[in-house]
Order: sequence, then C-alpha cells, then structure tokens
Amino acid sequence: MSAWTKALSLAGQTPATRNRAVDFYRVVAIVMVVVGHWLVNAFHYEDGGLDTARILTVQPWTQYLTWLFQVMPVFFIVGGYANAASWASASQDAGKRAAWPGARIRRLLLPVVPLVMFWTVFALVASRAGMSPGLIRSATQGGLIPTWFLAVYASVTVLVPLTHVFWQRAGFFSVLGFVLVAALIDLVAFAGEVDWLRWVNYGFVWLAAHQLGYWWQEGAAPPSAPWLLILFGAASLWLLEGPLGYPVSMISIPGAEVSNSSPPTFAMLSIGAMQAGLMLLLSDRLSRWLQVPDRWAAVILVGYRMMTIYLWHTTALVAALGVALLLDGAGLR
Repeated sequence: MSAWTKALSLAGQTPATRNRAVDFYRVVAIVMVVVGHWLVNAFHYEDGGLDTARILTVQPWTQYLTWLFQVMPVFFIVGGYANAASWASASQDAGKRAAWPGARIRRLLLPVVPLVMFWTVFALVASRAGMSPGLIRSATQGGLIPTWFLAVYASVTVLVPLTHVFWQRAGFFSVLGFVLVAALIDLVAFAGEVDWLRWVNYGFVWLAAHQLGYWWQEGAAPPSAPWLLILFGAASLWLLEGPLGYPVSMISIPGAEVSNSSPPTFAMLSIGAMQAGLMLLLSDRLSRWLQVPDRWAAVILVGYRMMTIYLWHTTALVAALGVALLLDGAGLR
C-alpha cells in the first residue's frame, strides 16, 4: 500500500467532528519553519570560503517578514489544544493518567536520538579526517538547531497535569496570569538591566501560548475573541516596536544586543495573540474545507512525516552546503 493510499484510507476513518484545522495549522507551521530556515541565510562562496551573512542584516527590510515566518507560537497553541484533549481522555483512567507524561515525552524525544547519533558520528569521523574544529562545530550546531524547540516544548508538556488544573480552576485568567508574569519579567529585566532574568520567559511566554490552546479546545472563546486577540496583538506589538524600542526581527540576528526569540520577549506573545486570533477565526471554515478526502489525506500524509521533516531539515541544508563546498562553491557564487 502506497503512502498516499494509506493516507486516503485514514482520511476516510476520521470522525467528522474532528477539528481538522488544528492538524492543518501544525503542518503549515512546519512548512514555514523549513522554508524560513532555508531562506534566512544569504550563503555566498567567496575567496575559497563560505560567507554566512544573514539576509536579515544584508536586507534589513526582510526583518518584517519574520512576523510571518515566526510560527513557534502556533506550535505551542495547537500543542495546548492537543495536550488538553489527550490529557482529558487519559485522566479518566488512573493508569493512563500516570503513564501520560512519560508516553508524551518519549513520543517527542525518541525521534531525536537518530539525529544526535548522526551528528556525533559525523563529528568523530570529521575530526579524524582532519576537518577544522570550527567547521565541525558550525556544521553540528546547524544540524541540531531544531532540538532547542523540542527541549522547551517537552518541558511545557511535562507541566500539563499542573497547568491543566490551573486552567480548570481559573479559566481564561490562567492565560492572563502567564501573560502578566511574562510582561512583568520583561519590564524588570529591561528597566533594571537584569539580563539573566529574561531567560525565565522561556517558561512564561510559551506557557501562556500553550494555555491559549486549552482555551481554544474548551470552546470557551466568545465570538468576539478572534478580533480581540488580533487587536491586542497588533496594539501591543506597535507599542513594543515603537515607543519601547524592541527589535523588529522575531528571530535572532547575530551581533544584536536583544533578541525577541532567544529568550522570547513579550513581542513573541503579541505575534502569538494575532496568530491565535486568525486561527480561531478560520478554524470552522478550514475544518469544513478539509472534509474533502484528498485535502485531508494530504494533511495526514505530511503530518505523519512532520517530526522527521522538522528534525532533519537543517541537516539537509548543511549537507547541501557541504556538497556545494566540495564542488568549489557550485550554486553559491
């Protein structure tokens, strides 16, 4: 049975009540990540070496495009939706409830093992072959870029039993709680020049986005919610980028004093709020559109390979650059 035939078969077995937009958003986000990583560097071969200047610095106007390509909030929002549904189901049985965190983490981290093994072997072989340590380090760091997200997402997933209780008791105020703490951390860190404190927002920014997924899954959002989220995101982003002087780019730029993504600033929540608003706004229409078997099968097909695509897409890029270097910069001049 071909992969497409299997996907069509699974599409036919999908309940009509499934929110197919959730899976669609995840697939689109993966595509955006891959395309973004492949385009962000302006690779150029010159004087026998590889120039890795980022297009964001070569063409500063492209920094605004990161508002579109920065889709990490989408992963945490749809992750919150999926985790809420899965945890609610597992909670009905004591055995499944106890096993849920470990099973979820294994599902996330086991695919990472082959990637780490590949780059470990590469580093050992390359070192024995006389490759410079700097080049080995650059190659391995490039290939392992996707693992940072999984580390953060796994940490947020482990906390689901606690954050879901918080949601059940406080509802949307649980979202606001994380949002307000993230804002306070930014305020204290920037105003008081306490740079180390900003790293705490790896937790609160992404927990806030994940908590939005609970809200969505619960179906508790009023009809006006999408527009309010978009308005809040746009207004707060204008305030941050304008009067408060936050960076324009939503991804890190080498040499820049402040990054909106590493660690995440409140600007990431502004983008996330707008993304959440659009996702809620289009969810029902997309779910109906995806009732067509061929369309839904395409989402299933990519979805089953999503982790492989995500984990190995930078390795593919590094491999392509390696081949180009071996061919005296072919395609990079």
